[in-house]
Amino acid sequence: MKADKFKTMKPRSEGGNLVPITNREMAQEYQKRSVESRRRNKERLQTLKSFTDDLEKIGVDVGDKAPKGIDVLRFCMVQAIHDEDFDLAAQYAEKIAAYETPKLSAQQIDLTTQDLSELTEEELEAELKKLEEDNDG
Repeated sequence: MKADKFKTMKPRSEGGNLVPITNREMAQEYQKRSVESRRRNKERLQTLKSFTDDLEKIGVDVGDKAPKGIDVLRFCMVQAIHDEDFDLAAQYAEKIAAYETPKLSAQQIDLTTQDLSELTEEELEAELKKLEEDNDG
């Protein structure tokens, strides 16, 4: 019975996307590519380390987590000032200001409508007095 089970199973992929190395030149080419890829990854890691060190210099604690967007904007602004690109620094400052300055809060406004055509003159006078007192106080 076990043999029947294995006959119905689909054969595993044998790495159809992998190209077998057939000669010495091909092996050397793949080795060069591997060395180049490791070098690029090392450079990227060094650049990231330099970036996090620069962030910490301006007071942004990165630790093991990614920096917040606002911290990256601040860093870019400082970098632009350091590079004397004041127009770009001003653009970053404008974006940062949108996050740092408090926004005006919306005020709650209650509107009540009344059909005054059905009120008597005395009720209308009473409503007017009530409105005047609310506006004064």
